[in-house]
Amino acid sequence: MGNVTCRRYGGAGFALSDPVTQIRAERSTGITIEGVGSLDIAGQHDLKSALERLHMIDATLEANVVVEKVAPQHVGLGSKSSLILGALAATVLANGKSVSPNLLQTVSGRGGASGVGINSFFCGGFVTDGGHAHVQGANLVPSSARRPTDIPPVLCHISIPPQWNFHLLLPKGVRFSGQSELDFFAKNTPIPKAEILEAIGLSTTVSLRQLRPGI
Repeated sequence: MGNVTCRRYGGAGFALSDPVTQIRAERSTGITIEGVGSLDIAGQHDLKSALERLHMIDATLEANVVVEKVAPQHVGLGSKSSLILGALAATVLANGKSVSPNLLQTVSGRGGASGVGINSFFCGGFVTDGGHAHVQGANLVPSSARRPTDIPPVLCHISIPPQWNFHLLLPKGVRFSGQSELDFFAKNTPIPKAEILEAIGLSTTVSLRQLRPGI
């Protein structure tokens, strides 16, 4: 939502059934992690930090976490959100406990920009979120560079009809992460206000159609 409204960021997206992130956890002594060879250094660090934060909240939540599959990184699939939330949820389940989705979202450290990943993890379907409160003078940055102080609220959630099919196209190209992603945001945001207003209008139409079919 750029700098057009009293909110910033926000997002809209679908939860897909493939490619998947698959996590296995078994109760253990302390927190150990396996299978992170396919992750970049930042991904490994963020996963370890999130599990350590969970352990600080409840020291009995100990597990050996194994990353068996992970979606491609840095192509807009929310792979890090699904990875971290999956590991946190698996750790909790391995210990026979339950915690609120809000706590897992907060501990994950994700959702600094778009809230699609951390919300659709729990509900699936199509989600639009309301982003974060506008902070005057603050630059727009990617989610990886912004630790959220709140969870982006869900504005619209729609279950995907079973007859819908999706084709995911991932052509070869340059992936931006770390400093290169920060530089990209600095150069290309905020986007024109007219484009932001059009996006808001389109997402509102989707929400209204869910409430009143035929609009």
